[in-house]
Amino acid sequence: MSDHPSMLRLRPLLEARLTGRAALTSALPGMVEILPPGASKGAGVAWLLQRLGVDPGACMAMGDGENDVEMLRLVGLGVAMGNAVEAARAAADAHTAPNDKDGVARAIEKYVLAPRGLMA
Repeated sequence: MSDHPSMLRLRPLLEARLTGRAALTSALPGMVEILPPGASKGAGVAWLLQRLGVDPGACMAMGDGENDVEMLRLVGLGVAMGNAVEAARAAADAHTAPNDKDGVARAIEKYVLAPRGLMA
């Protein structure tokens, strides 16, 4: 990882150099992920769901990073954490508390358990 301003300067150079040969994304400020074209969390989740025979529209995913965008768009309910970067917030259908404030638990309670009458 690098400091965020350095990565902001480096990323366009990497994108220009790797266009068509790799995809770039980020999970955290100051970090860049270089992936084979077409590789993403969304592609991995789509592959798994297809093999399991599960409709992505029947699934919920939660994320906070740029690297979660494709996954959030893939599923029926994409939930951005309260600490999510703008790209993840924009890709999500709903928002929850930050990950360090029980955001995952809150989303599961609100969108999975409560609608099924499973809350105590």
